[in-house]
Amino acid sequence: MKVELCARAIVERLHVNMLELSAAASAALLAFKQADKKLYETIMTGEHARYLCQLGFDEDVRFSCQVDAFRVVPAYRNGALSLLEQAF
Repeated sequence: MKVELCARAIVERLHVNMLELSAAASAALLAFKQADKKLYETIMTGEHARYLCQLGFDEDVRFSCQVDAFRVVPAYRNGALSLLEQAF
């Protein structure tokens, strides 16, 4: 479920009105909207997140739960990674 949250977040940020979503993508979007305001708490229900916190990586887990923290996003095109300015 935790890996799916990332996919759900991506679907949520797409211009949904310009796309026809599959049933799975629509379900993912609805599920993310339920967890959006409490991502850290949702992530912490997972065994691996709790394990990382036990190892001292709580701040890393918290950091990874941020959404739209940066105005750039990575893009992979033609074998090269570049940054795109995010319009939000």
